[in-house]
Amino acid sequence: MGKIKEILPLTLFFITYYCYGFFQATSILVISTFLFLIIGYYQTPKPLKTYTSELILISLGCLTLFTRNELFLVWKPTVMYLFTASSLLISQKVYKTSLIEKALGMADLTAPNYHWYKLDLSIAAIFILLSIANLQVFYYFGLDVWVKYKFYSIFALIALLFPIILHIESKSIPNENT
Repeated sequence: MGKIKEILPLTLFFITYYCYGFFQATSILVISTFLFLIIGYYQTPKPLKTYTSELILISLGCLTLFTRNELFLVWKPTVMYLFTASSLLISQKVYKTSLIEKALGMADLTAPNYHWYKLDLSIAAIFILLSIANLQVFYYFGLDVWVKYKFYSIFALIALLFPIILHIESKSIPNENT
């Protein structure tokens, strides 16, 4: 159920948007995200910080519906992109460790001689640019283009990060702690 809880609300949002409009789609997005959050937490409780993205989406989605202002939901990706970029940069500077390296370590992959610092900086820069692009598309081209941009940018982000992940995996060795 892991990836379904992320993909299904977005899929329902896009379908509802094209059939009924933005505010109905936002309602479906908020309700489905909330339901999957409750189900996920009930099945396997995790710390609250694990649900940051969902909680931001629900909060900004509710503000969007309450005020009838699309801008709140439009800001959700920008907030998450900046949060991700900040996390990568702060982890490098404060904790002297790479979050990406830690995540791969949890997946039993290690690449001891990899340039984690440069990778973190590069990916943080990508997320900062995405945060800027998200708002620029909305302000300059409007809601309809923004929704299409969000739909296609998901695939573009995956296409951008996939070769990076493959490259790291090719340099990785299995973790001997298992």
